[in-house]
Amino acid sequence: MSEDPGRQGTLTPGSRVAGYVIEQEIGAGGMAVVYRARDEVLGRLVAVKVLAPALASDQEFRARFLRESRAIAAVDESHIVPVFGAGDAGGLLYIATRYVASGDLRRLLRAAEGPLAPTRVADLVAQVADALDAAHAIGLVHRDVKPGNILVESIPGRPEHAYLSDFGLSKSTEAASTELTAAGRFMGTPDYCAPEQITGTVVDGRADQYSLACVAFSLLSGTVPFDRGDSLSRLYAHVHSPVPLVTDIRPELPAAVNAVLARGMAKNPAERYESCAAFASALGQALGTGATAYRGGSVPPSQARDPATVPGGYGYEPTVGAGGWQGAAWPAAAPATGQRHPRRNRGLLVGGSVAAAVLVVAGVITGVVLSGQHGKSGGSALIAGGSSSAAAGTTASTAVTTPSGGEVAHTGTASLVGSLAAPGGKLMRYAFFSADGEYITAASTTADVYIFSAETLKLVKTVTVGGKDEAWPVALSPDDTTLYAIDYVTSVLYDVDVATGKTVHSYALPPSSTIDYDYGGGVFSAASSDGTVTEYQMANDKQYAQVKNPGSSAVVAALPDADGRYLLISDKDGAAYLVDALSRKVLGTFRYPYSSGGLYPQLSLDGNTVYVSGGPTTAPRLWDRATNAYITPADSRWPSSDLGVSISVDSRFALTSATSASEQVDIWDIATRAHVITLTVPGGANEEDLSLGPDASELLSTVSLDTATMNFSKLDLWSIPG
Repeated sequence: MSEDPGRQGTLTPGSRVAGYVIEQEIGAGGMAVVYRARDEVLGRLVAVKVLAPALASDQEFRARFLRESRAIAAVDESHIVPVFGAGDAGGLLYIATRYVASGDLRRLLRAAEGPLAPTRVADLVAQVADALDAAHAIGLVHRDVKPGNILVESIPGRPEHAYLSDFGLSKSTEAASTELTAAGRFMGTPDYCAPEQITGTVVDGRADQYSLACVAFSLLSGTVPFDRGDSLSRLYAHVHSPVPLVTDIRPELPAAVNAVLARGMAKNPAERYESCAAFASALGQALGTGATAYRGGSVPPSQARDPATVPGGYGYEPTVGAGGWQGAAWPAAAPATGQRHPRRNRGLLVGGSVAAAVLVVAGVITGVVLSGQHGKSGGSALIAGGSSSAAAGTTASTAVTTPSGGEVAHTGTASLVGSLAAPGGKLMRYAFFSADGEYITAASTTADVYIFSAETLKLVKTVTVGGKDEAWPVALSPDDTTLYAIDYVTSVLYDVDVATGKTVHSYALPPSSTIDYDYGGGVFSAASSDGTVTEYQMANDKQYAQVKNPGSSAVVAALPDADGRYLLISDKDGAAYLVDALSRKVLGTFRYPYSSGGLYPQLSLDGNTVYVSGGPTTAPRLWDRATNAYITPADSRWPSSDLGVSISVDSRFALTSATSASEQVDIWDIATRAHVITLTVPGGANEEDLSLGPDASELLSTVSLDTATMNFSKLDLWSIPG
């Protein structure tokens, strides 16, 4: 039974609130008091927040508070503070959450007595970005992101773990949080408040991104962005003053950080990043740490878009109702240049024909179908099928064409950088780049996986996976320390420590499932016979999301983007569905000519572009998630029949060719739909064997490929003119 304290600030040790025994007051503010308490039944410590009586007596607030508490408690996100209970106890509105003894970011900053290390900042910001994007996906906007609402659990021997807390309070008092009171006090946190909150315009998840950027500024500099003498001056600065340069305070930081913070804190919400994850990704890249937002941890800088090249618009009109922000298109956890980022490559399985690629797509591995046709990798090269070799220093010229539509063709010359060969002249297969573009990984025809330096082209490590069976490399971890690979005979996925060559984790793939994954990505999907698609994280086999096929036919492919936020499900009815994996909302439906072993629709690594496959007499199409529209180039060089489309690692470019016999390929800028260059690829131009690097700058081709066995003797790396 709860005790009536008269007001929320007078609870004393020994008081009881809904089965929690108060031990000590640990924080207080104008809206609530927080106590350390102990669960009477389970004995665990919890944090109990008791709201101010004025709020508790407001019936509309009470209903909204309870509704939002239930909603946030249902979010399966490791960086949102776990909610154990919430409700009305003897007239008190309370919420009980995980107790984090080490405190919040304010305490951490005070202890540091100055700014934090860039790697630490990038990691903490990435974790909070994960939490915010998950909340936005269910229609919740935090509205009060600040160091005091970010708890940091520090346990010796473990990485710091950030929890975002205090959801729903400022959001649930919209009038107070968007107006100045008569006394001139803003009901919010002036140092971290978005301009739209101050001016009273529509507020959605981008306001939280602004606040997160302010937090990042504070962590990097040791001070708030607009340190003015009073709250009104600070609020005015958020609306009108340019974002200060963090390098003026901390000159040793990379200058690129200034542009990232300026975009995250843009006055116009449409000019900010497409998600909090994209902001965190760009920040990690600018800081040179490789830490970026990712479901379940940090990710490499090869999967986020370059902040200088990503359009500012979000491509949606937000709708605000009783439940808050409802724009399903915004919370794309899409990485920005490279997410990870300037180098995410689509390292496809290497082959020399559609038939060879089909062999992989349909390849059953002990009841598991591996759709290798969808493989992607983080890297800076293009994988091309072919049978010719060339000596270093030679060139492959681009074709000079005069398109029938009168367009001007950009031509140039591709230069051979060098070749990679397995030790002892052994054969290889299934090559792809690491997410940061520093390594090239290829399978042997045994249990060995070869890891080459993309800079020196020398073999740096041979890792043996599983046992005697052939290994199928899937990805390298963001920091390149762990190799994810499949023993396809036993259907076991292995996480192997690259330095020691020892397996650190292994687990059996779901039986009788269709498995899809991105080469270099962090998740794989498993489609069961009942049409349920489940996504799992590579690193720990933890389930990320589960989606039911929106159609009624058997699933033939379920391709996740690099971090699993978006899922493209294709079925035998010739229908494909782009689904938000968290909200399970269908964002786009596409028709394609299904045939067994044919081409399936594909998804760019950032989840923004869908390639809708065509056929022998039907052109492929490109569809953009942000604008909900087709963006297929209107150019005579765009193929009239479909041989496959390769999308670059930074998701900015596409590669096509007119015929499988031709050695010419065309590269396209996806955002502008412009033709970039026509290039000659030695040995053939079938896109099923091609993968395009970031900025359309490099190409990796196979040499002496045996299309019957999918084996090749070496790889050639080419440089493509800009």
